[in-house]
Amino acid sequence: MLYATNDPEMSTWILNAVNPRWNAGSFVRAIAEAAIAADNENYALLRPGLLELRRKYPEYDRELGESRGSSGS
Repeated sequence: MLYATNDPEMSTWILNAVNPRWNAGSFVRAIAEAAIAADNENYALLRPGLLELRRKYPEYDRELGESRGSSGS
């Protein structure tokens, strides 16, 4: 069963979006919080929208302080 916190594709983005250090907008944060609270059935309903938000806001898909396009070296 897939939940926000065990979704290998989305968990980093979701957890970063709710992290106050990232200062995500209130809408993105609210949707990410809803995803965390959702059971697996409702998470499946939210996931397509989360994927779209991830494409629109890719900055939450990396470590805090990591620059966009960082090569990791």
